[in-house]
Amino acid sequence: MQYTATFNVQGRSINLDITRTIEAATHDGRSVWRVVDESQSPMGTSVDTVAVDKADLTPVRRSAGGQGSMEISYTDAAITGQMSVMGQTMEIDKSLDAPVLGDGPGLELALAGLDLSEGYSTTYRVFNPQQ
Repeated sequence: MQYTATFNVQGRSINLDITRTIEAATHDGRSVWRVVDESQSPMGTSVDTVAVDKADLTPVRRSAGGQGSMEISYTDAAITGQMSVMGQTMEIDKSLDAPVLGDGPGLELALAGLDLSEGYSTTYRVFNPQQ
């Protein structure tokens, strides 16, 4: 799938041309959907890849590269990894009290799988590595 997103920053429009691919894969022996967003912008190319469990669409792993890099692993108990931007590296080690969804590619898969019939209600938690 290909699409263009436009952001307005300080009165300037920036187009982001995005190509998304979704494919079946395995990660550490686990069946996953690999969702890859490759983005082209005036600032360069970036690739954001998420592996989500095929059975329940929970995040398993996320990696991203472009102007910075990120490697994150998800378990039922914690999210671990690191982010690097402009020579600065930040460790990620977040204990979880409840399951979470990952932001970025793949979030829409989990949301699209929800039962949205009348009266349905749920809480979903999203982990944002930049917070």
